[in-house]
Amino acid sequence: MVVKNICQVISFSEAKNILAKLQFFGNESIADDFINEIHILSIAKRLGKEVQFLPISNWDEFEAGRIDILPEQLVDVCFRGLEYHDEKLIIITMESYTSKKVFLVDFVHYVEFANTYDSYLCENIDFVQPADYIFLLLNQKIVVYIHHDGMFAHIKF
Repeated sequence: MVVKNICQVISFSEAKNILAKLQFFGNESIADDFINEIHILSIAKRLGKEVQFLPISNWDEFEAGRIDILPEQLVDVCFRGLEYHDEKLIIITMESYTSKKVFLVDFVHYVEFANTYDSYLCENIDFVQPADYIFLLLNQKIVVYIHHDGMFAHIKF
């Protein structure tokens, strides 16, 4: 496990072990070492969890490159209604699938992590992109899933 400043960069396998230890998905397990929206949505469906997607305002403008969405704005919209300030997060981004790494972050460091995201990847890329994001709130067993089409959902496990 590599530790960098405000974030632990961990493998999918390590993330899977953390989730299993916490029984994040109850008795459900993830079939392989990749944790993605397909796994999460299929587990939610098997467990009878309601998944309701809500739109992210201005996503079309963002996707077209006419406006930026800052990391704190993403949270203001997509985490609305959740108590998250004392949370520990596992964050899975689109780059996680090529780098084979996910990010373990205390929420109090989320904005700083997001603003230095490219340093964790050795790429020049902003954190907020028109892409899929999975935030696993470990204490509450909630997934905040952000879809690249400009929608998000909260899934309580």
